[in-house]
Amino acid sequence: MTPGSVGLTLLASFGGGVAGAAFGAVPMFVLCGLASVAGTVIAIVSGDATFNAQITWGPFLGPHVAFAGGVAAAAYAARKGAIPSGRDIVSPLLKLGRPDVLFVGGVFGILGNLIAGAWLLVPNGRGIPWKNAIALSIVISGFIVRLLFGKTGLFGKPGPGTGRWRADQEGENFPWRLPPAQLAVLSLGLGLPAAISAVTYPQATGIFFSLAAVSLILLATGAKAPVVLHIVLAAELFALAGHNPWLGVLMGLAAAALSEAAAVLFLIYGDTHIDPPALSLAILLAFI
Repeated sequence: MTPGSVGLTLLASFGGGVAGAAFGAVPMFVLCGLASVAGTVIAIVSGDATFNAQITWGPFLGPHVAFAGGVAAAAYAARKGAIPSGRDIVSPLLKLGRPDVLFVGGVFGILGNLIAGAWLLVPNGRGIPWKNAIALSIVISGFIVRLLFGKTGLFGKPGPGTGRWRADQEGENFPWRLPPAQLAVLSLGLGLPAAISAVTYPQATGIFFSLAAVSLILLATGAKAPVVLHIVLAAELFALAGHNPWLGVLMGLAAAALSEAAAVLFLIYGDTHIDPPALSLAILLAFI
C-alpha cells in the first residue's frame, strides 16, 4: 500500500465516521449489512470477494469506522448536553446542527481504521493475522470513548436497589439481555441453520450475518428486536472452519453467553455504548 493510498483511506475513514454521526451508528450498520448481502451475492456469482473487502468492510461502511464513529459522536454529544444519553446510537445526530459532533465522529472513524490496521499486523498463535481486527477495533474504540466522554467509568455504576447481575428496566433500555432459556433457544434456532449453511454451501458464508445486520433496522423503529449478528456469525465461521455444524452451534451459544456477560460488565450500567456483540466476537474469533 502506497503512502498516497493510505492517505486516501484515512480521508475516506473520516467520511465514514462523519456519516456514522450524521445518520446514527445503527443505521450505518444496517447499510453495512445491505452491502454485505450484495457483496456475498457477487462473490457467489463471480467468485470475487473484492466488493466486501473494499466496500462492506472498507473505510466508509466498515463498522470499525462508521458504527464506531457514530458511537463516539453520540457519547460526545451527550457529554456536551446536546442529547439525553450517550447510549443512543440509533438517532441521527445531524439534526443537532453541531459540526463538532460530526467532527468527533470523523476522528473516531480514522481511529477505528488505524486500530484495525494495527491489529492486522499482529499474528495470532499460529503466525497468521488476527481475523477479529474489526471487532477488536470496535471494542477498543468503545473503551476509549467511555474513558474520554463517559462519567460512569469503564464498568459503569449500578443504581440503588440493583445488582450487577440483576439490572432494572431502565438499565435494560437497549435490547441485549434475555432470560437464559430464551437466549439458548434463540441461539440454537438461529445458529443451527447458519452453521448448516456454512458447511453445505460455504460460498454463502456470511449471508446470515448480513441479514442479521439488516434486521437492526427494526431498532430504529423502536421495536425491541433481538440482536443476533454475533450468534450467527460465530456459528457460520466456526462451522466452516471445523467442517462441523454442531461446532458452529456450540460457538453461537458461546457468543450469545459472552455478549450477555459483556452487556452486564460494560454496557447496561454505563453512559456510553460499548458493544457486547463485538466484544464476544473479539474473544471467540481469536480461536479460529
